[in-house]
Amino acid sequence: VVNIVYKKLLQYDITARAFTTRSSSYEGPVDQIPDENSPIIRYRKMFLRGYLTKLCSDPSMGRKHPLHVEYIHISACLGFIQDVLFEALLSHSRLKLEQKTKIIKELGKVLWIQNDLFAKWY
Repeated sequence: VVNIVYKKLLQYDITARAFTTRSSSYEGPVDQIPDENSPIIRYRKMFLRGYLTKLCSDPSMGRKHPLHVEYIHISACLGFIQDVLFEALLSHSRLKLEQKTKIIKELGKVLWIQNDLFAKWY
C-alpha cells in the first residue's frame, strides 16, 4: 500500500513538489525532483508504513508532531489509500463475499473516523 501511494503521489508535480521542502524532522538531503528511491521519500514511506500499522493496532497513540501538509492533500491521500485497500480486498481470491463486505464496511468506518479527525485538527 505504501509503495503504491508514493508512486501515485510522485506522478503529479503538485504533490511531488511537497517533498522538495523541509517540513518535518527530516534532516537528510532533499532532491529537487524526488523519486521513489529519494532519501526523503524513503523516510516518508517509513512514517506512512508506521502510521498504517498503528492505525490498525494501537489506539492509545496520540498526536506527537504536527504535520505541515494541507488538509485537502491529506484527505485526497486518505481517499487513495482507501481505494487501494478496497481493491486489494475485493480481488482477494480466498475471502468469501460476505467476509469482503464486512471488512470493507468496517475499514470504511475506520477511514471515515480518521478523516473526521484530520478535519477537526486541521
